[in-house]
Order: sequence, then C-alpha cells, then structure tokens
Amino acid sequence: MANNLLAASNLFGTTTQKSGAHVPNAATDFALVNVIASLGWVVGIVLILCIIVYIARMSVTIRKIKDSFGFFISLGACTILAAQFVAGILVNFGFLPTASIYMPLISYGGVGYIVSMALIGLILSVWRRNNLLPASPKITAGGVTKLIQYEDGKIIINVGRA
Repeated sequence: MANNLLAASNLFGTTTQKSGAHVPNAATDFALVNVIASLGWVVGIVLILCIIVYIARMSVTIRKIKDSFGFFISLGACTILAAQFVAGILVNFGFLPTASIYMPLISYGGVGYIVSMALIGLILSVWRRNNLLPASPKITAGGVTKLIQYEDGKIIINVGRA
C-alpha cells in the first residue's frame, strides 16, 4: 500500500490515488509516506534534507563537548536517533522489511516520542554543562590518563577531573 501511494504521489499536493486508500499506522510507522502522499515529493525531499542537516548538526555539537563521559553519553544518544531516522526512511521506502520503527520528531504518539524527547534532552543537558568543568582526559593510547583502565583485576572508569 505504501509503495502504491508513493508511486501515485505528485510533486506538489495530494496523491492521485483514490481518497479511500490509506496506509495503516500512517502517523507512526509510515509518517514519511503520509507526508509525501499528503503534501508531495518536494516536501518529502525537504524533510529528508532537514533530517540530514539535523544529524550533521548533532554530530558537530557532540564533537565540541569537553567532558569524556558527557561526550560518550551524547554520542550514544546521537547514534540512536540517527539510526532510527535512517531505518525509518528505509522502511518507508521499502528498502527494509516493515517493522515498527518510528521516525523521531516526525512520528507521534507512544513510547517512541517520549524516548526521542529524552534522548534530545540528554544531549542538550550535556551541552548546557559543557563549560562548567575543565576538559577531562580523553582516551589516549600510551598516556597515564585513560578513560577506562584495567588494574589488579578491576575495571576503573575515570570520569572525574585529572
């Protein structure tokens, strides 16, 4: 059904498909198909470009974080959001099998929306506290200041100041 709606969509405006045809889970799993069928391919392409800019902007912001622990937390949250965006786009266009994968910030309702907002809040919280502490030691290959060390049968995670 989603492929039929995508094939029948115009550049601008609603699809040429019969008005009775609809995609199940159009607000969650197939939100991108719903946007393209309702508003046209141009809006869908602009939306995908906005997603790419958002992922790139998150990556640039995360690179500027000074604290190692905050960096890794933000990197994990960014990776989860980016993977959900990419998987959602691929499912909507039929390149991956249909699964219950939502697109953050586009799909609404359910636990997925809450998780997306929590991950974005986590990234923003780490960024807000970025300048409160001096830069903590990053992972080095041969230096004394490693983030993760293994000594005397113990794993030591150094997240504090040097």
